Amino acid sequence: GGNLFDMLVELLRDHQHSVDVLDPVLHVLDSVTEGATAAAHERKLYALEAGALPAVVETLQAHRGCLEVQEYGLGSLARLVGIDEAYREQLTDAGDATSVTEASLVSVYPRAVAFDAGAIELARSALRLHSTATSEVRCGFHIGELVTCQALTVLANLAMGTDDGARARKQAAQAAMPEVEAALRAWPASTSLRTTAFHLQRNLHAVFPAGRNGT
Repeated sequence: GGNLFDMLVELLRDHQHSVDVLDPVLHVLDSVTEGATAAAHERKLYALEAGALPAVVETLQAHRGCLEVQEYGLGSLARLVGIDEAYREQLTDAGDATSVTEASLVSVYPRAVAFDAGAIELARSALRLHSTATSEVRCGFHIGELVTCQALTVLANLAMGTDDGARARKQAAQAAMPEVEAALRAWPASTSLRTTAFHLQRNLHAVFPAGRNGT
């Protein structure tokens, strides 16, 4: 487990100028951190321990104009800052309240790191640059739509939480709504984008428990 992520992070750091390397590496990272199972949750933790989060953010910052890097880079970023999102639903269904709390706490640090590194501005930049890219297609899907969905997921996941930094993240994500609305207009028939935008709005307006630094 851990050795794979160490290798992926090393490749990202050593090949920052080669999209031909970065694209498949980010694709692998995005794929192996997908899922809502306990095993997928563990893989996300391994990725965080290996330093995948700052490596992904740095790669996204260096290649803002590259659709391919943005697609899988934002996908990986969304999973690493929302590691409780998918897993928590499964735990809730199982009635495991203790593990739900633990999963939520695990996400506090990666959200703080990503936010401080400018992840919300990266998502906004991707929406501005790529949400209307309707000509690029990969595996039968418009890459512009995929990038847009990943960027919205990053915003939605960063707007989650009840930790002390959540209020600032929510405010920053709220400021991205003009870009979000423009992206939705660019893809009026996309159900996935509307669903993700709904999750973003839900997280922005979530009510915090008493005593928390919420909205």
